[in-house]
Amino acid sequence: RVPLSSTALTGTATCAWSTSSTNSASGGVQCWGTGPSSQPPASFAAAVTDIVGGTNHACALLADRSVRCWGEDRQYNVYAADPANYAGPIPKGSAAVAPAGLSDVQQIIAGDDYACALKTDGTLACWGSNRNAVFAPAGVTGDRLFGDHEAPPCLRRATTRAIECWG
Repeated sequence: RVPLSSTALTGTATCAWSTSSTNSASGGVQCWGTGPSSQPPASFAAAVTDIVGGTNHACALLADRSVRCWGEDRQYNVYAADPANYAGPIPKGSAAVAPAGLSDVQQIIAGDDYACALKTDGTLACWGSNRNAVFAPAGVTGDRLFGDHEAPPCLRRATTRAIECWG
């Protein structure tokens, strides 16, 4: 048995990672299931600190505060909200993709066809489909991010401690 550090449920797979894994090349991430998110990358650039799952994609937060995602990219939820970057599902064993322009991340969530990151300065960055208005209005800041692939994203405001949700 290997103790799990975190798990992520997607619509078609379950992923888990462990800091005590003997498979350090994969960051200790393993996935099971039938969809594209069940095929994690062969390796990560830094240690994995968390994983989250959307409907058909998953993302890992790394110790260097960067994010890597894999799985189906129907709504540009893996790459960014830029159709020019669309390449379809990432082949099994490929390197995970870093969402464009994203760095200094402290927390991530993944939704149906989107993902969001809370940066260390309290700003929120979301990418993928915004079909249900799940992206927070510009300028919104907070200190804790909530959500999963079946719920809209929510953010706790740092100053008031109020929880705001979108979508």
